[in-house]
Amino acid sequence: MADPVATVEKIVKIGLAIKEAVDTVRHNEEDCNEIRRRVLRFSAILSQLQQTGMMNDSPAMSGALARP
Repeated sequence: MADPVATVEKIVKIGLAIKEAVDTVRHNEEDCNEIRRRVLRFSAILSQLQQTGMMNDSPAMSGALARP
């Protein structure tokens, strides 16, 4: 017959592992959302710079944004 204490201990360990995994997923989701917000903000700024022609007039700006 299985040891009830050992069984409960295993169940608790599994529960804690699941909680840790859920916490990690939530943290990763928050990080991804923050990255997305920053990318959208940067994209909007670049779009405004393109519309004003500032990127074309500045070799430093166009060079920095050139794709490798």
